[in-house]
Amino acid sequence: MMKFSDCITIKIFSKQQSTQYQQLENVEKLCQHLLWGILELKNEYLSSRFSLQFGDNRYLIHPFIRQDYWSRVKVKELHEIGMKHYFSFLDNAEGIDTITFNDIYLCNYDVIPDYSNSAVNKYDKTTKCNSIVFQVRSQITNLKFIECTLLGTANFPQVFPQIQRLSFENCILLNKGEYGQFKNLKELRVMSSETY
Repeated sequence: MMKFSDCITIKIFSKQQSTQYQQLENVEKLCQHLLWGILELKNEYLSSRFSLQFGDNRYLIHPFIRQDYWSRVKVKELHEIGMKHYFSFLDNAEGIDTITFNDIYLCNYDVIPDYSNSAVNKYDKTTKCNSIVFQVRSQITNLKFIECTLLGTANFPQVFPQIQRLSFENCILLNKGEYGQFKNLKELRVMSSETY
């Protein structure tokens, strides 16, 4: 009998920037198989939670780390590259509750307002993909940063409004950096990190 693990972690990580498109192809193939498992085995064998772990792949981290114009641009690029199984997996996987960012560099960025949400636009597949990413971000309760450099201001509570557990491990943090105030935060861990 086939049985899935209680928690499946999808780790997307590579030190070589030239392999980002290969990563995307691999993620798309993996999501195609996971999607089959979710849709075909849901009631019988699959009751798994999912955890996403992102390395420094600009296509995949921007939609999850920002909530502005650039997030929408990266989602559109992912859609145009052909990541349909990836978005379908995100849409159908009900148990995604943890996102881990591993070895990424974030500095101050100016939030570019996304006026496309306020205007009445035609509904297209890119808009659907953006709403899927928004839905996933809003159900995340665990946010982890491992070996990341966070220099500046980022409004994580706005991007991840339901965070209950926040963890920084082996990170470099800016002493005067502002990361926002989490309304639902129950646990904060800062381990082996440095401030400047």
